[in-house]
Amino acid sequence: MFSQFVDFNFGWYAEDNKNLKFEDFKLNGQYCKSGLAFYNEEMGSAKCADTYKIMQGNKVLESPY
Repeated sequence: MFSQFVDFNFGWYAEDNKNLKFEDFKLNGQYCKSGLAFYNEEMGSAKCADTYKIMQGNKVLESPY
């Protein structure tokens, strides 16, 4: 849990890959040090990711979001 680095690829789990929910990203993200993973539909896998900014339109949002 929370052990893998950014860009690490691993198997993705979700009940319905065509209707992903926030909980799916939280569950899969637990495998990454950052707590964040994205689903790669083309590969059917996940990739650990990290963030450096959150945007809404052209505006950078400040924490807390």
